[in-house]
Amino acid sequence: MHVVDQIARACFAALVLAASCTGGRADDGTSPTVVAAAPVAGPAGRVEETRELPRFRTDQGVFRQLRVVYVTRAEGFGLQRATGLLLLPPGQSDALVVWGHPTRGLADECAPSLEGAEAVPFAVSMLARGWTVFAPDFPGLGTDAPHPYLVSSAEGASVLDGAAAARSVAGESLSAAAPTVLWGFSQGGHAVLAAAELASRGSGRIAHLAGVLAAAPVADPLAFARWAMDTPGQLGVLVAILKGVSTQLAGAHPDSVFRTSLGVRTSMAEHLCMGELVAKFSSLDRSALRSDPTRVSPWREGLLVNRIDGPIDVPVVILQGTEDPIVSPRIAEKLFARLCRASGSVRLEKLPGRHDAAGEATVITALSELMVRENPSRSAGRTHSSEVAKCEG
Repeated sequence: MHVVDQIARACFAALVLAASCTGGRADDGTSPTVVAAAPVAGPAGRVEETRELPRFRTDQGVFRQLRVVYVTRAEGFGLQRATGLLLLPPGQSDALVVWGHPTRGLADECAPSLEGAEAVPFAVSMLARGWTVFAPDFPGLGTDAPHPYLVSSAEGASVLDGAAAARSVAGESLSAAAPTVLWGFSQGGHAVLAAAELASRGSGRIAHLAGVLAAAPVADPLAFARWAMDTPGQLGVLVAILKGVSTQLAGAHPDSVFRTSLGVRTSMAEHLCMGELVAKFSSLDRSALRSDPTRVSPWREGLLVNRIDGPIDVPVVILQGTEDPIVSPRIAEKLFARLCRASGSVRLEKLPGRHDAAGEATVITALSELMVRENPSRSAGRTHSSEVAKCEG
């Protein structure tokens, strides 16, 4: 397994094991310099700054990596800066992959771009194939704004605008007609689906969008919030969800969900990456809640509005582990049903395994198929033990 996979999977495990996933924090415990989110001038997708990072040296070659500061715009949030990581193969590139990262936490320094290419799974395989890779941090990670965790409009817009920024920086090294494929895992699966949903609704566009690959996507924040309430030691995840949703709910504060006598202060979550956040609230259980946010206003409505419902007018492939203890396979099954009703071509592939069941071969094959706009009813490198459901528009 490449180092990139080891680091990324350590962050995935933080949700379940409360392992430390401290983002870009330096060895001496200090926080890296973050970018001011505002004020900023448009238009969305405009590149404000690029910074060349040390070359990414692998057995497959040496690749450039740049940290990019760009402008994004989302309904209800206005214009703000966002950051991301651009990985460039040598020579001419014939495809752009936009990678949506899994849950990292809420603190500014949780931004994956502060770690470089090692934060991007399968980066070596993608770059060796001549693909350009852009990994947006999502708003509030890498900048001093609050992170709108699982808010479709904000995360989706940062993917849309990040793709435009990536093409601008790549310039002539990326073919003008190169297809764009969105690929995300967990939180990132939600983000890339939200981006495609926004594009399909006319709220933005991605040049030459060929398809979307979502692995274990948190496509239903309300169902995910229920999981966080019902799973021992995971109330910190609920805090992250409510902090994110509160960025679009005027006057709503996550502290109000907890019993006053406990003195819970969720504001500390804004300064923590996911492993630390889970550990901080691990002593609390559902009895600490004054109310069930999945059932009361305004939380229920705030969670539901960020569910992925479609339509998405490009092919969608969903990869889901059958034994996933974090994102229930039922979330993927219901997403598949909703997209089939609203969209065109959708495939759900159930893989043996847990949250990170989608391995390198499966992901790379699926991305390759989407790039050439092949019918996604074809198997994406599935094994004989996988189960596939599909619908066609």
